[in-house]
Amino acid sequence: MRIEVTGTRADRARPRTGRPIRRLLAGGLILLSATLASCAGRDRSAHDAAPRVLVSVPPEAYLVRSIAGDRVSVEVLLPPGASPHTYEPSMGIARRAADADLYLPVAHPRLAFERSWVDGLRRAGGVRIVPLASTCDARPDDPHVWLSAACADTMARRVEGALEGLLPASDAGGLRSRLDSTLAVMHRASGEADSLLAPFSGRSFLVFHPAWGYFARDHGLRQVAIQAGSREPGPRDLARVLQEVRQEGLRVLFIQPGIPRDEAERIARQLGVRTEVLDPLAENWPALVVDAARELRNAWTR
Repeated sequence: MRIEVTGTRADRARPRTGRPIRRLLAGGLILLSATLASCAGRDRSAHDAAPRVLVSVPPEAYLVRSIAGDRVSVEVLLPPGASPHTYEPSMGIARRAADADLYLPVAHPRLAFERSWVDGLRRAGGVRIVPLASTCDARPDDPHVWLSAACADTMARRVEGALEGLLPASDAGGLRSRLDSTLAVMHRASGEADSLLAPFSGRSFLVFHPAWGYFARDHGLRQVAIQAGSREPGPRDLARVLQEVRQEGLRVLFIQPGIPRDEAERIARQLGVRTEVLDPLAENWPALVVDAARELRNAWTR
């Protein structure tokens, strides 16, 4: 089978110089927005009086909303369907970020877009920053730590601690109760995923972007990725994956929102597999892990 890759070797090897510029842009937007917010006195209407909590990715928003209830308003930096590798902030998001009371970054070094926000908000001042996954058993090349059940547990507990420092002391009992309820729901979801995937221990599954390594580790599976990090696949990469597809009998290529669909479909045709969407950034964490387990089971059984 002939494997095709668009672009020249020079194109693929050319360094990407846009990222430092985007980081400077994000930091500048944050500082400008913080200045505007300061000039406006950070005025808030009674309807908008709840403390504002800023998070980087949607699964963090699930944790905050589940534990805080309606006691805070939540702003997610990464919009639905956006890629953390190419995301650029708008002025509106930067303004709302600068007006936050608390920022909860994931705190993985490979989340490049997040670093610019942390740096910018620290320089601007006025926003408390509490990293959520800094103590997790994280892989240096994989920032999707919320897909680890153990790390998600740690992140939930750190959310509760950060909220205790933000809300009145009278809310502490409610926060702890909702934390317990949230952890119980998450543990049940993880257990359901275990049950669904137990018959397939040791099996491989094919993904375009390597976002599911922690999930695979949790459930005794092996992720086969076309991309290496954010690098586009070359002929050798695709030849390696094709060998895996044939040896393992893989029939599905899982892609996530934000991946160029035309490119993914082209590669799927070359590999002789179909595509299915699996979103590692879906907000509802319990539904995310159970849905992923069901989709993987279906890929092996249908």
